[in-house]
Amino acid sequence: MAVTPLRTAEAAEGHDCVDPDPIWKSSERRQQRSRPRGLRPRLCSCLFWQRQQLPSCFFAFDTANKFLTPKSGEERKIPVPPSLVAGAFAGVSSTLCTYPLELIKTRLTIQRGVYDNFLDAFVKIIRDEEPTELYRGLTPSLIGVVPYAATNYFAYDTLKKVYRKVFKTNEIGNIPTLLIGSAAGAISSTATFPLEVARKHMQVGAVGGKKVYKNMLHALLSILEDEGVGGLYREGWGQAS
Repeated sequence: MAVTPLRTAEAAEGHDCVDPDPIWKSSERRQQRSRPRGLRPRLCSCLFWQRQQLPSCFFAFDTANKFLTPKSGEERKIPVPPSLVAGAFAGVSSTLCTYPLELIKTRLTIQRGVYDNFLDAFVKIIRDEEPTELYRGLTPSLIGVVPYAATNYFAYDTLKKVYRKVFKTNEIGNIPTLLIGSAAGAISSTATFPLEVARKHMQVGAVGGKKVYKNMLHALLSILEDEGVGGLYREGWGQAS
């Protein structure tokens, strides 16, 4: 199981005993053999995106969207589309719910022999460290999930409204819902994939001793200058030189 540099950095942040270099080199070799190429695999995975979401994520979106959407005759509560903000809120909520599970999975992967199983890792982290350790490295994950979730739910909500208007119905069947969800996932992936590429370039530079970028904007502009627009939709591994 390959460990991404982001997960490696998150787990190693509070553990001096973990040396990221061997982990990075081993992960990079595995990624060279098996990594997906560019945007296409991510678009394919969008076919199953709706089934992968937690019920709590949809609940958070619906609750926030209803609260932010003005009723007939009311003024707008916020200057941006409510579904965009509600989508970001849902993404954050989902990440907060699942992040401890991801962190423990990463610990089990890179600290072999330290924990017997998932439950043992959970108990030892709570007992020997502190509960807040379950959210170590949360910020990078939130930065990654907010743009994708916001655009995904915004596109999903917009496409549902378009469907109801075109077909003059309030009922949306299972097949149309699946297609709408897949299209929303494809739109959000296309819109946010350059951020993923830039982030991976930054990770390669920071860990692999290659070109170091000042920030994400610097990475995006450098990729555009060096590789053109197409570079923003290629894989982000090993390209920063």
